[in-house]
Amino acid sequence: MVYLEQGAAREQRAFARTNLVCPEPGCSAPEITTVHRAPGGRRDGYRHLSRPEFASHGPESVLHRQGKALVARWARAQPNVANVEIEAPLDGRRRIADVLLTSDAGNKMAIEVQYSGLTTASWKERTAAYKALGITVVWIWGNIGAFAPRRTRVLDVHREILRRRMPIIWINPAHERIAWAGLEDDYPRLLPANVRRHGFWFGSLDDLELRATGLFPPGFIDARIASKTTAMRSRRPRLSRAFERKVDQIASGRARWSASPDEDRG
Repeated sequence: MVYLEQGAAREQRAFARTNLVCPEPGCSAPEITTVHRAPGGRRDGYRHLSRPEFASHGPESVLHRQGKALVARWARAQPNVANVEIEAPLDGRRRIADVLLTSDAGNKMAIEVQYSGLTTASWKERTAAYKALGITVVWIWGNIGAFAPRRTRVLDVHREILRRRMPIIWINPAHERIAWAGLEDDYPRLLPANVRRHGFWFGSLDDLELRATGLFPPGFIDARIASKTTAMRSRRPRLSRAFERKVDQIASGRARWSASPDEDRG
């Protein structure tokens, strides 16, 4: 996959026509070129030289493929990541991970880039299935379609993520950007004021912290520990031992990606 910088369509046109093809498997007209849209304020992009026979190139399908490629490219550049595989078969091929990461120490993480519709029940089942395999699963949601960010309401599946005190992360492959939301009330003060827009925060995959327990926006784990610590300290002294155990449990979210699986999950 080749990323086209905004404003570079004309410069890259000859290269695209000579060296690039449509990434959709089985495309009947794979030859592509670039489209110069920047003067009108739109995103430069690619298009087919002739229309394919089958309408299998919908925006969500294309963005899903681009999203997996972007996540894989980012993962390969991370320290202590030994292997990255796109569409990795698991559990006797009963499950296919969009992107599977394996650390030097043997930790495995599946990253699902979700554009197509998914019920909350199916999400819980798939999440539990990964856990049963000893694999951490991270869900990154599509920037368009069923799971696009909404200012006015929170989807049921995202409510479940919030209940589990995890961040909601979206991806926009065309701009190589991510957004996240659903963080603790005291989280905004940990970030530069210009990062937040309309209730969401924006950045790149490089801004995320890769831990054995998931992918976390900058400062998220600190905010989660601080919030839980404050809440538990307000309870009666007789809970002090339980409090200390809970703080240790929350802090385990910091577990190093490079640590051994037993150390991470213990």
